[in-house]
Amino acid sequence: MFWQRVLHWLLPLYLCILAALIAQWFYQWGRVLPVVFRGIDAFFILAIAGVYAMSHIFRMLRLAMLTLDERERILPVLSCHAVTALPSALLPFKIGEILRLGSFFYAIKTRKALSIWLAERFGDISVIALFILVLYFFKVDVPPQLRMIFILFFVFSVLALTAFFAVAKVFIYLNHHLVLSSHSRRGLQLLKISHQLRLLEESILRCVEGRFASIALLSLLIWTCEVAGIALFIQSISIDNQALSQFFLAGLSGVLDEDTSRSSFHFCRDLVLIAFSLFFGVILMVGRLIKRN
Repeated sequence: MFWQRVLHWLLPLYLCILAALIAQWFYQWGRVLPVVFRGIDAFFILAIAGVYAMSHIFRMLRLAMLTLDERERILPVLSCHAVTALPSALLPFKIGEILRLGSFFYAIKTRKALSIWLAERFGDISVIALFILVLYFFKVDVPPQLRMIFILFFVFSVLALTAFFAVAKVFIYLNHHLVLSSHSRRGLQLLKISHQLRLLEESILRCVEGRFASIALLSLLIWTCEVAGIALFIQSISIDNQALSQFFLAGLSGVLDEDTSRSSFHFCRDLVLIAFSLFFGVILMVGRLIKRN
């Protein structure tokens, strides 16, 4: 009963915290806004915001595709993505992804939440690795700091994806071996863990079954929009290789510097996420009131 009450008030509490965060954001940016956009054409501001908004629209379409086999869950999952996108962008070192994953579990309450989140990550890793490979194939000049990060990311991505598919095949043999030959308590616990991981793999495959090409295309469009937004921003200001490296490193870690010329991109990003948060936050509260009545 206690946990039911906690879950009942969790969404309104979170939305109140989110509203306070948005109010604090407007207060903070209101003081430096004229400095941030000094010398930047209004066209570029609108273009950056529009392209970045398209990347999140494509993210929502990908989530809808991944949840297509449980259509009644699509709107809650999209709403969870929208209202957690701003905190996820502001929290450092991508720990906001834990918040997104928790919101998916709040909406779905089954292992499918983890399956959707992992399928998203696989799609993102694959496309980013492809972009890095294209950069090197066309011999694009990349600053030394970023070159090392790109190499490490590409190697890690390939190893991670290979390991997932390799381990998935090992589970079939491991389950068969444990069922036939292991009768100890430790063997039964290992069998239970292996079986749960096998079910997770099957759940991920169901998320992309018959939709793999669409999900891959949406993943490509997502990161094309992300890169296009950054490219428009770089075109709008004068930025050298060292500053470019710092900008990308800050984006990867989520720890931003105080350089107002580079902060203008993050202002556009945050403003788009606030618009999504407000729109879907209202949808969540209205849906909650309708369900109560």
